[in-house]
Amino acid sequence: MSIRVSLAALACGEITTLAPGSAQAQATTVVVPPPPVVAERNVLPNTTLLGSGVGTLVLGYAPSAVVGIVSDHKGDNNLFIPVAGPWIDLGTRNCSGATINTGNGPFELASRSNCGTSDIERAALITSGIVQGAGVLQMIASLFVAERRVSVVARPNSGPSFMVTPTYFTGGAGAMARGRF
Repeated sequence: MSIRVSLAALACGEITTLAPGSAQAQATTVVVPPPPVVAERNVLPNTTLLGSGVGTLVLGYAPSAVVGIVSDHKGDNNLFIPVAGPWIDLGTRNCSGATINTGNGPFELASRSNCGTSDIERAALITSGIVQGAGVLQMIASLFVAERRVSVVARPNSGPSFMVTPTYFTGGAGAMARGRF
């Protein structure tokens, strides 16, 4: 008889588990952690602007310096001067005095160097002067235009947390627990 009672109890338990019923979920409260505390500050000099200014200056000055090294043209020795060099060179390239025409253009006897300028040389000098000047302006602006930096000062309390959530399984309703310890 005890086997019958056990089987009957088991059958009743299975019927109540498989029988459709209503499940009521308890309300859970989820605590959202506070956002991290951040600090904003303005920093001078503006390193981004300063770096781009240095890069722009070098981009315009390097070709001028190379031309100043290899050229025997009148006025090209001024190209070693940053920013002002191309403008000074542009003003001193013209021939003055007696010249001889050669395959490389006019040759000035008094300075013993080529003189005169072509449209391409003039355009290159103007471009170099503008690029170098823009680089210097960027570097000066980096002293007045602050760079905004944002940094995390404190993180929210990341202590233990525990959460129970109602869920549904294939065989019925249940609960799922999740936590951080």
